Amino acid sequence: MDKANGPRIYPDDIKIIDSVETLRMVADPLRLRLLAVLRRAPATAKELAKELGAPLKGLYYHLALLEEHGLIRIHATRVVSGIIEKQYTVTAYRLSVDRTLLDPEPTEGAGLEVFLSFVLDHARAEILRSVAAGLIAPHAPTPDDEEGGLRLGRLWLRLIPEQREEMDRRVQAIHKEYAAQQAAPDDPAAQYYELLVGTYPVIAPPDSRQEPNP
Repeated sequence: MDKANGPRIYPDDIKIIDSVETLRMVADPLRLRLLAVLRRAPATAKELAKELGAPLKGLYYHLALLEEHGLIRIHATRVVSGIIEKQYTVTAYRLSVDRTLLDPEPTEGAGLEVFLSFVLDHARAEILRSVAAGLIAPHAPTPDDEEGGLRLGRLWLRLIPEQREEMDRRVQAIHKEYAAQQAAPDDPAAQYYELLVGTYPVIAPPDSRQEPNP
């Protein structure tokens, strides 16, 4: 991507989404892909359209919404054939959600429903895109048989609160460990991976006497 002239602006580490309106806006799959590309490097609308294979005219609408809600900002500008071209960047490398939005009482569950869509629909869209691109081989029999196997499943566990807390601590420790030793961006052997983690109480499975196979 071409480097435009302008001040160097560094994104914050994390941005808290504190309104259902913003959460609903960012849950769109294309906007999430725009943010993912802009996390890697600043880009113009034309560069983003080429990267995502999306129509340029429609992309301006999504960029305007992301800028309006403070999720992207102008990194630099330049004049091309007498027209001012904007280069965009993210305002934060990571997004988080204000947990008060997830309270079902004030909003009748709207915030929680949008949050679940934000997380789960995005994961679904990313998996389908990776399958289409040949990065994931969903037919792989076991995780050890093919590097591109789809390692995804559900597991029910009967735990006491102390065990659940310990499991969460260990999962977070693993996440921090590998986040601290990520491969360099220019390493040709490196591949982006997304980790979907969730622990939540559920009603007992239909036959709770048997352990389901994850």
